[in-house]
Amino acid sequence: MFVKPFKTKSNTQIKSTERKKLRSKVESTFKLNEDDLNKLLPSKSTLNQVKLYAYSGQLVTVYTCDRRPMFFEFSPSGDESKAVVLPTVYSLWILPEMIPSFTTHPAVLPRLAGGADLMLPGIIKQGTGYSTYGNYRCDTVVAVNLTSNRSAVAIGLLARSSADLYMAANAGVGVRIMHVFGDKLWGYDPTVCLQVPNSGAIVKPPTMDDFPALGESKPKSMSKSVESVMPSELNSTETSHLENDMQNVEISKDDSETIDDESNEPLEPTESPDDKLKRAFLTAIKKMGKKPPTPLLTSNFYRNHILEADNDIDIKKTTYKKLSKFLQDMASYNYLTVKEEPKGVEKIVAFNTTHPDVVNTILNVSDGSGQSESGTGGLFVTEMKELYTVTNDTMKFFNVFDVKCGEGIEPAQVKKYVKEYVCNNKLQDVANIRQIHVDAMLRDVCQLDEKQKTVPFDVILSTIIDRMDHSYAMRNRNELKTSGKQATIKMTLATRCGNKQVTLIDGMELFGIRLPEFAQACKVGVAASTSIIRPDCPANGNKGQLLVQGNQIRFVHKLLTDTYKIPPKFITGLDLAKKEKKKKK
Repeated sequence: MFVKPFKTKSNTQIKSTERKKLRSKVESTFKLNEDDLNKLLPSKSTLNQVKLYAYSGQLVTVYTCDRRPMFFEFSPSGDESKAVVLPTVYSLWILPEMIPSFTTHPAVLPRLAGGADLMLPGIIKQGTGYSTYGNYRCDTVVAVNLTSNRSAVAIGLLARSSADLYMAANAGVGVRIMHVFGDKLWGYDPTVCLQVPNSGAIVKPPTMDDFPALGESKPKSMSKSVESVMPSELNSTETSHLENDMQNVEISKDDSETIDDESNEPLEPTESPDDKLKRAFLTAIKKMGKKPPTPLLTSNFYRNHILEADNDIDIKKTTYKKLSKFLQDMASYNYLTVKEEPKGVEKIVAFNTTHPDVVNTILNVSDGSGQSESGTGGLFVTEMKELYTVTNDTMKFFNVFDVKCGEGIEPAQVKKYVKEYVCNNKLQDVANIRQIHVDAMLRDVCQLDEKQKTVPFDVILSTIIDRMDHSYAMRNRNELKTSGKQATIKMTLATRCGNKQVTLIDGMELFGIRLPEFAQACKVGVAASTSIIRPDCPANGNKGQLLVQGNQIRFVHKLLTDTYKIPPKFITGLDLAKKEKKKKK
């Protein structure tokens, strides 16, 4: 419902009488007590009622607490008397047991974030027989979590009753998703956005296979299935692509001891020329806006728009070979309409800018207005990133790289850390470069037997990943630059005309932060004017500086660390912040 941008109709603060009505409605709907209500809607918090129109035109009422959306209300049938109240992910992160939960695999989350419903094959069964999907009625409000994390990542309505779901023979829609982590409602106010908290993995219940017939030996998987985190799903879903990626890991030999520096760079998944061309094609349509200029020569569209989206495109390397053949294929999918007028001259006479693939295309740049090109109300994030969280089992290893327990690391970065450790400690075997000598650290982290002296690099990497928690986070598409000099965000104070104090922030773009969106967050958060200063010298890489009126050091630091998840060690200038006033006892 909120994957695409919505339009805000009104935003008003709730009065005391309306506050009581809201608390009463929430209490009766979700059977909460007074303590639970105070956790969700504290008495001294600011409650607002936001009325908005979803992309589909549906009127939705959102209730925010201190600018963070906590509940939303709408009528699926259009009858206002039958309106339903649903919690947001923020509410469920406070009270996880508020509504029933359905569990799915982590690999399904990006699909849900793209606007898909949760299908029956993706739901982890809760029992057997008619209780396979619990005992709920149709349109019951349910949450969706992951096998790797108990925290809710989506909220929706049950498509059918539990009995009907069982009779559907594992086919069709299970949950109609209304709100998902990472959508526009989650990012309603970028200054208060939160990532999914790690509440621990869901333990797989024992099955009949875990209880062999009398006289047979107990399966080795029994203790593992009860004590570990859904190992079958984890190995088949999350780790499969990593195993394929690990097969491409090459440890090059340099003086028979070290790893080549170039091999330390994480390997990116290859994209076929056809996929690359289609991605540039959709990006070109999206960047042309809602009313593209037509008619347009096909050759001009390719040269001025597709190649502008990706200048590394070579249509001769694709299976289409010719532009006309590619555009004919795209026309068959209703992306555009091509006509030959006059004879021998092909022109594009119409673009389908409302096609779901075009609408869901995420652009990598933003304009100077402070809103992303992907639509109004764009977030500071651009895509969902897969992360592996450092656990107590792996903390000892990652502490070597100053990564603390609980921090999320992308799969490619995990691989880079392992390769760097092997290189720095010269653990590569001379006779077989793919074999790694096991030291005390690797033996402890990977729980290896004392008899194992050498282990394949792929085994070490997969073992470390298996002992980490799997999760997702909404992050910027640009990566943190770690090569060469360490990137740092520098906050300073200066004076302008009239002896007015201003805050200057440098280096944010090195961390993938979009300055227009950060400036907008500062405007909303501290009600201060902002401006972006770009250097005239191209040699500086056109890195911008943000100016915020007044001494806003403390607010900017909190925004960077809490919302954008920038480690405090990469930020300087906090000592210039105003001293906080002592609270009266």
